[in-house]
Amino acid sequence: MTNQSTPIIDTVEGKLQGYTDHEAYAFRDIPYARPPVKDLRWRAPAPMAPWTAVHRAGERGANTAAPSPLDEDCLYLDVWTPRAGSGSTHGLPVMVWFHGARLAGAGGPPSYTGAPLASAGAVVVIVRYRLGLFGTFAHAGLDAEIPGGPVNFALLDQISALEWVQRNIARFGGDPDNVTILGQSSAARSVLALFASPLVRDRQLRSRPLFHRGVAHSAYGLSEVWRSCAVAHSAQALGTLTAAQLRAIPVADLVRRMPNQAPVAICGDDALPISIHDAFVTGQQAALPLILGSTSDDASVVESFGFTAMQILERIGDAGYDLGPMYAEVEDEAELARQVARDVLFTIVPRRLGDAHCRRAPTWRYYFDHVATGEREQPGARHGDDVPYAMATCTSPASRGTLGPIDRELQHRMSAYWLAFAHTGRPGHAGGVEWQPHVGLLQDITLVLQDPIESHAAFMGWRLTALLAGDFGNLPLPPAPEVYRS
Repeated sequence: MTNQSTPIIDTVEGKLQGYTDHEAYAFRDIPYARPPVKDLRWRAPAPMAPWTAVHRAGERGANTAAPSPLDEDCLYLDVWTPRAGSGSTHGLPVMVWFHGARLAGAGGPPSYTGAPLASAGAVVVIVRYRLGLFGTFAHAGLDAEIPGGPVNFALLDQISALEWVQRNIARFGGDPDNVTILGQSSAARSVLALFASPLVRDRQLRSRPLFHRGVAHSAYGLSEVWRSCAVAHSAQALGTLTAAQLRAIPVADLVRRMPNQAPVAICGDDALPISIHDAFVTGQQAALPLILGSTSDDASVVESFGFTAMQILERIGDAGYDLGPMYAEVEDEAELARQVARDVLFTIVPRRLGDAHCRRAPTWRYYFDHVATGEREQPGARHGDDVPYAMATCTSPASRGTLGPIDRELQHRMSAYWLAFAHTGRPGHAGGVEWQPHVGLLQDITLVLQDPIESHAAFMGWRLTALLAGDFGNLPLPPAPEVYRS
């Protein structure tokens, strides 16, 4: 690391020139694999060839355009590291963020920034990867080419990015033996899938682990798609084609012909042979520390899944379940539908997986229930509202609403928990309130992130227990296409 305003790092693949971003150095648009285009579409990520000239990994827009949602050339990552002279710049914890985008599109939004966490003493990596039908896709034509071959290309991209971290992050001041993976929404499911993947788990046992703990923000409860269902869906949409013919279809035509791609992984390849749920409840996931959480208005995203909160409520009623006792304080039907959709699709996930995971490794649960000062008309914290507080970015110009002292204080406290977890594997009392681990029914603890922060025993206790007993997470949800169902 240099003291220049345009530092140069010599990575395994070649030299990178970054730039100064507030109290951090930033290196953006770093290729970690070859562009998955043309003959590389729907293949495992191919290694980058080394380069000899200095690659300008500078401020986005100066040398590369922000990726289009339909741009397959998306296998890039960004790195932020503390500036020289701002404290220790060696052996720092590494926080690898996977952005959430409903696994829709191709490359994902370049909206996250790691500068605040880097200035607080971490090396931050933000990864872009294949999404939508470029990231999860199964078709008989591909099976004919490689029988039983990969279908979860997004997971393979994420593994490839983590391998890049292991090769190179020490050169940025990061500790490759102290890596935390984090993701929100579809990327939270990616975090859980990486925990569940034999490709990761076997490496944890045989050689140097790719990561050492994880954080899943608002992982939703839709089931993965079985490979046979995904093959049938693509055959109906695209017909009988060879692998070469599939790779020749223009991107826009593919998206037009397959608009209902489910925002979930596919079960049935080496990366994810069984569902995330089954891996966790049978103890086949990586035994590593894990934080699981959701927000008080995660239901704000429900309609993007293809159904409404009211349809979920009606479907549960049609199945003969009476939710009245669980939501006795809710009188308005629309509010009841919102809360039920939130709990069935989101709130129940940290409880269900937390109960399973705490038998193998330390587990913590949180519930984010803070609405920013300028947005108090909202019914709760929307899907994704917790991420800027964890990344300490909600005071940036791109943040929504008007922030007051209470908002900034919560940001400081929440990001302190996340940084402590990245440093030590335990969030502890970094945010001012001791965050005790969840140990199932013996110690059912949830940290409620609001003003003030509170530690709750048996949070939504009997409601979540009743929802788990009713197996609501496995109800067929209307009117999702068949590809959503496993």
